[in-house]
Amino acid sequence: MSFVSNPRRDASPTIAGFVFQVNVTILRWLELRDGEHLELERGEDIDTVKDGNGSISVETRLFEQIKARSGKSLTLRSEEALEALSNFCSHRAANPTWNLRFRYITTANSGVEQGWSRTDSGIETWTALQRGRYDDTTRCIRQKAKSGEIQQYLKTKNGERDVDLCVDLAEMLKAYVGTRTSGLLFQTSSGKQVSQRNILRDSLHPSLKGLAHVRGGFNIFRRYRLTLLDTSGCPETLRNFWSGHAHSHVSERYIKLWGEREYRLEWAERIGLGFKIPGSVGQPGLLRVVASAA
Repeated sequence: MSFVSNPRRDASPTIAGFVFQVNVTILRWLELRDGEHLELERGEDIDTVKDGNGSISVETRLFEQIKARSGKSLTLRSEEALEALSNFCSHRAANPTWNLRFRYITTANSGVEQGWSRTDSGIETWTALQRGRYDDTTRCIRQKAKSGEIQQYLKTKNGERDVDLCVDLAEMLKAYVGTRTSGLLFQTSSGKQVSQRNILRDSLHPSLKGLAHVRGGFNIFRRYRLTLLDTSGCPETLRNFWSGHAHSHVSERYIKLWGEREYRLEWAERIGLGFKIPGSVGQPGLLRVVASAA
């Protein structure tokens, strides 16, 4: 029989909050760069301060509010979220000349606001906009299409990710999409999903045969990309992030690449495609139709 505790006497949630804050504090201390120091319980739970130069105050201060929560979700309308926004506005009003940033860290899941119609929740959309995930060099993978049906889930949890593109590929995709604002990225002239079987039969397999290359499916592109990432010196954590692989080590749980978009884009541009896009490639997505033998 399990013990039933008195909620008014049970300090487990409070202790969990202390432990969570201590763990994040240690992590921030390990991540300190030159010219930075920590201040605890001053502005917020953890302040990461980058020192100014000379007599002019140009310090940068990152406020972090730490909340351990279980069994509940958080939305932009939650009391805790509104309180966090209010706190930051107070800091901003009191220090108008400082370079201030605010980060709210919680173990709670992101909930969906009532009446919200987007695929991403309000918090997820806010975060995506702040990190620039809706521009041309980053593609957000949140859905998949199967047999012409859009599914609001992916094969694995790690499949939900952002994939950063080098400039050449981003520009090619932008030109291909044109003025379209809805539908599948690659689709037929009628807007339907392109059949994998048709691509293999009408384009990929004939192309591989013409190159005298071993016949293969779409997995050859994934193998090529992973090989390129590996031979280009790409950090393993970033390689797993882009490819949708699970963490290879427990320490990767503490490396938050979602918020390091500039770092990711720098690596995406450094690695590139591994080849130059031919000027005669034509419209991406159009199949090369090979005449059948008589």
